[in-house]
Amino acid sequence: MKHLSIVIVFLLITFSAKAQFVLTPNGFATDDDKDFYVLNFEGKSQQELYDAVEIWAGGRYVSPKDVVCPSINAAQITINAVVVGLTKMPKRAIKVPVDVNYTFQILFKDNKIRFNTPVINSMDADGQIEQQLYLVRPSVITDGIFSKSGKLLDKYSKEQIEKHFNEIV
Repeated sequence: MKHLSIVIVFLLITFSAKAQFVLTPNGFATDDDKDFYVLNFEGKSQQELYDAVEIWAGGRYVSPKDVVCPSINAAQITINAVVVGLTKMPKRAIKVPVDVNYTFQILFKDNKIRFNTPVINSMDADGQIEQQLYLVRPSVITDGIFSKSGKLLDKYSKEQIEKHFNEIV
């Protein structure tokens, strides 16, 4: 019965989340300008919700033990991962893949799961630190998704990154 309950919670998480993380020059925000998104699951304990997300994470990542940092008291799960080739370097004759390294924290309470906005740690082109894609372009000779004034410079990268994180939630 416990396994059935976990499966039901997992399916509710999978099909009920409509979070929209929006990438801004300051990082991610939700579509209502918060730095977190909460889903409610009436009648579900913190442990049930935690177990469901832990099972989901175990199936999503190739090596969950290297990516997922669980807590002892089922209060949170932190995901530290790299998405290889999530986007491409803009304005290049040859589109060089960009690997996105991120941290994503999920918190649990009875009846609730809180998804904090993801944090992008780095965006390295082709695994090389010498070529980086910046969230905000620091100078005219570097690549960035936004200019210092906040103008969108790389629509493709913004869309790819938002799509990835919105699919997680």
